[in-house]
Amino acid sequence: MKKALMFGTGSSATHLINNLPNDRVYLAAVDNDTARHGKVFFDMPIIPPEQIGDYDFDEIVIGSYWEGTIKKQLIEDFNIPESKIFTPNKKYFKNDVENQHPFRDPATLGLARNLVKTICGNACKENVPLHIDYGTLLGIVRENDLIEWDDDVDLAADVIHAQSVQDFLLRTVSKIDDRVDWHIRRDIDQNGRIIFFSLTFQAKEGYHFKPFATSIAMKGVEDGKAVKLKSFGAWFTPAHHLHELDSLLWEDTRILVPNDYDGYLKFTYGDWHTPKQDVSIGTGANWQCVPIEVIKNSTFTSEVIYGSDQTDA
Repeated sequence: MKKALMFGTGSSATHLINNLPNDRVYLAAVDNDTARHGKVFFDMPIIPPEQIGDYDFDEIVIGSYWEGTIKKQLIEDFNIPESKIFTPNKKYFKNDVENQHPFRDPATLGLARNLVKTICGNACKENVPLHIDYGTLLGIVRENDLIEWDDDVDLAADVIHAQSVQDFLLRTVSKIDDRVDWHIRRDIDQNGRIIFFSLTFQAKEGYHFKPFATSIAMKGVEDGKAVKLKSFGAWFTPAHHLHELDSLLWEDTRILVPNDYDGYLKFTYGDWHTPKQDVSIGTGANWQCVPIEVIKNSTFTSEVIYGSDQTDA
């Protein structure tokens, strides 16, 4: 059994504890959040990074989406050899439900396809600059469909259009599919900007769909990069992909895509023509290290703005 430290105490670390092969014994959990120090995570003491040297360990498992930042911190600030730092495969960061591959279920795939066509088709018609992104873009461009092993729908827009996107979602979400009840959640950062929307659903009686989330990420332009604001700038693409959107016809629906989507996909995935199911967090050209101080000083609040008991922001 490997002796390990888990860096992280959030949902990502929880999924790793549950999903990684059982060949480790965890000695402690490490976290940069001082409010968590001295507490317990899965029967492990939560310690600050400064106490890593108190333990005899074989590896540090990074249980966080801020892989690049944490890895740099460990190497540069605490002299941890890179050979002792382990970043798990992306699939292990997901919970059991998400790992069920919802789009392999025909009914759920149909619902997801209706969602993309309704949201993105109407956005294109109404000149709302909301485009498909990441795995959703990749699947529609490469396979003319959603990727069967994907587990969510990815959309995005420039943060300057966040209010227009919110207004659009509020008047459009009920048109997607009346077999489910929809909910919209939004995240607002410490500067008052809307940085993220999430659409979820609950099947009505008599229907069954596997759950999947739809994310609408707001992006901001910083130093020539279009950065995903909820990631504090960790994920980015060259800004020109966001300035002027293109469109493509997906079956009978015209939808918006990043400008020069071929270049966008090359930057994000490298050889995007070759399917890859096993990807680790923090790999690829679209990742940059975010200073730990930025993460520590950034906050956001989350609230439901549409649902069965609330329909207005």
